Amino acid sequence: MVVVLVCLASPGAAAQDDLGAGVDDLTSLSLEDLMGITVEVTSASKKAQDPFKTPAAVYVLSSEDIRRSGINTLPGLLRLVPGMHAVQADSSTWDISTRGFNSGLSNKLLVLIDGRTVYAPLFGGVFWDVQDTMIEDIERIEVIRGPGATIWGANAVNGVINIITKRAEDTQGSLLVGYGGKELEHIVGARHGGTFGEGGYWRAYIRGKENDASRDLFFGHNVGDSWYQRRGGFRADWDTNVTDQVTVQGDVYAGKLRYLTFATDPANGDFLVHNTSRSSGGNVLGRWTREVSDDESVQVQAYVDRTERENLFYEEDRNTYDIELTHRLQPDDTHDVVWGGGYRQSKANTSNTYQLSITPRHRKLFIGNVFVQDEISIIPDTLSLTLGTKLEKNAYTGWEHLPSGRVAYTPDAQNTYWGAVSRAVRTPTPIERDGLIPALGLPGFGFTPGTDLVFTFVPSADFQAESLIAYEAGYRFRDEDGFQADVAVYYHDYDHLATLEDGPIFQADANTWQWSLVDDNKMHGFTRGVEFSADWQPDDDWDLHGSWTYMEVGFEADSDTTDPFAESTEDNEPRNIFHLRSHHVVDDQWELDWLLFYVDRLTNQGVPSFWRGDVRVGYQPNEQTDLSFGVQNLFHDGEPESNLSNVELNYYLKLVRRF
Repeated sequence: MVVVLVCLASPGAAAQDDLGAGVDDLTSLSLEDLMGITVEVTSASKKAQDPFKTPAAVYVLSSEDIRRSGINTLPGLLRLVPGMHAVQADSSTWDISTRGFNSGLSNKLLVLIDGRTVYAPLFGGVFWDVQDTMIEDIERIEVIRGPGATIWGANAVNGVINIITKRAEDTQGSLLVGYGGKELEHIVGARHGGTFGEGGYWRAYIRGKENDASRDLFFGHNVGDSWYQRRGGFRADWDTNVTDQVTVQGDVYAGKLRYLTFATDPANGDFLVHNTSRSSGGNVLGRWTREVSDDESVQVQAYVDRTERENLFYEEDRNTYDIELTHRLQPDDTHDVVWGGGYRQSKANTSNTYQLSITPRHRKLFIGNVFVQDEISIIPDTLSLTLGTKLEKNAYTGWEHLPSGRVAYTPDAQNTYWGAVSRAVRTPTPIERDGLIPALGLPGFGFTPGTDLVFTFVPSADFQAESLIAYEAGYRFRDEDGFQADVAVYYHDYDHLATLEDGPIFQADANTWQWSLVDDNKMHGFTRGVEFSADWQPDDDWDLHGSWTYMEVGFEADSDTTDPFAESTEDNEPRNIFHLRSHHVVDDQWELDWLLFYVDRLTNQGVPSFWRGDVRVGYQPNEQTDLSFGVQNLFHDGEPESNLSNVELNYYLKLVRRF
């Protein structure tokens, strides 16, 4: 931080100004702007598309939205996306979801960074504490609410998040970042970009951050869960000739977290203990794209990803290898076909503890797939039908069929209507198929006098994939005065949802009775709702973005279930979420931004509804310097977002300097 402040005092050499690099949020652009530039999304179909015409509930968060939010964590940024429910559970844990099932690791949402999946196979979901990068290097975040399984495969059930970083060509020169805050204690980052050969660009970065501890719900005491992370990475892009583009990028990271938790051992039963969790890893990704012609392109992408996590409950090191081919061609004026296939192999080694046993300890998972999707132009530039399917084979449930059908009707430049029907699945995890967890010991509560009772989660070879049939429809509108509106309605029909059933009850030894709990699929249900967002430019210097999400959840357990809490998960979701944010350019040097949002109560967790406000003031004394001060979590200081810990008011100072 001191280094950055010293740099502010001296004039720097002019460098490419990426202060507002990237296209502004689609919903902040006027019709003339939209027609005058090329704005595209790629996550919906693995090809560039106009988001206004895309037959899916898609939203793009731009680099300018990110910069002006004042938020410096990837999960925190997702609060800005309509229809997303982002909950900070404690200092390091976030629960992120859309259209329901926001608990734990949120295993029905697929997250990618530059096309590399960061879904954790062991538990299912995302460890958000290790997902980080230079926030200033993010080009955009594309979010699809609703299934994306036809393109992205299993676990893209309720949505897809693709975090896309800038090309190295757009991050030339040097950059220093310093951030100091009350809760997120500090962030320091540095990046430098240069050129090589003919048409080659590169950048490298380092970044470190430390987080303060959270407070407990009852007494406001420090719970000792402060943590830190260090990471670095690089990206290189070059055009080898007119038709070929190559990208190579990678990251390494390491961090440590301490927190209080309950643990179990044979001698002491359940007890409260400080748990130290260490995480580290790295990845390398390569991507080659050839533009064969205006009507045909081929892309091959491969990556290697290593993760290591070590704590009181388990130790795991996992190596993932992934390769995929995507081929796009337009055989005639009517068809635009994207097809391809891929294979992913994930090898894990786990060290068993009394808290968790995985059998076998050395497990190899795989997913192989082929897919095809055809966008059929029925009326050119007006009416299209998109049909596709993916066939995917995984190590636990074998072949899964993931079809979809989508239609888009754009009668003029101001209106688009769309609808979709699709299927998606969430595949079993090693915890559900291979894991043994002694969950809770109750001394003195055995079925005979003087004995103890232990509840134990045991694996189930019969646990199947959870499935979804989704029905969606939407409408988009924009006018010449800078107003845009987007509404989506949906009905998600789920089957084979996970339940926890009674297993054998037996006396393990003279002093202990064991009550087994087994994973099964004895529940079905639905989520349905409306997602509305609107954006307006009152004038050239002021943008307003608002959204409202309404959702109903209904689950019904099968008649033969023994899980007494199965249906209670429907009360984990807020019925209403509202947010409004404003970006105002005061003059050539000053900016004023604010965010207000409301989240309805979480009945099952006992969390009341709340309002939250963020305010940011930005000052740009010159093109190389961006200084901002902000306050976050106004109106909600010391109150919970979940049933784990309180979230406190944070104020911060951030400085970005370019050379």
